[in-house]
Amino acid sequence: MALEITDVKPLGTSGVKGTPKRELDQDAFLTLLTKQLQNQDPMKPMDNMDFVGQMAQLSSLDQTAKLNTNMTKLLNQSASSYKLQAMSLLGKAVVAQPAGSPDPISNKVDSVMFEDGEAIFQVGGQDLKLDEIVMVS
Repeated sequence: MALEITDVKPLGTSGVKGTPKRELDQDAFLTLLTKQLQNQDPMKPMDNMDFVGQMAQLSSLDQTAKLNTNMTKLLNQSASSYKLQAMSLLGKAVVAQPAGSPDPISNKVDSVMFEDGEAIFQVGGQDLKLDEIVMVS
């Protein structure tokens, strides 16, 4: 069925100036589906299987959006947890094996910095990554 929609805004626009979205969001999908139903030929209505398929796509789109939101929340919580765990090493004695150094370092953690989401520990005047720490006491 050929469908011509003349009064629908371009995808991702809401009448507000800006950059149009490149993805079909739920609102755009519902608008498109509604216009398709309004403009269908009454003598040749949309096949039920096509309609069910489009509704399944809408449901899938909605679930994917919810999954994306939940994954973002989970990643944010994980980053916060990582920072708390790193800060819990402050003042603790550690043994570390710095990359490229044959001798281990044994001292207390003086400070913790975060660069690009990774913890950098100041131990005995040297910067160490978490994976270089081999023992905590």
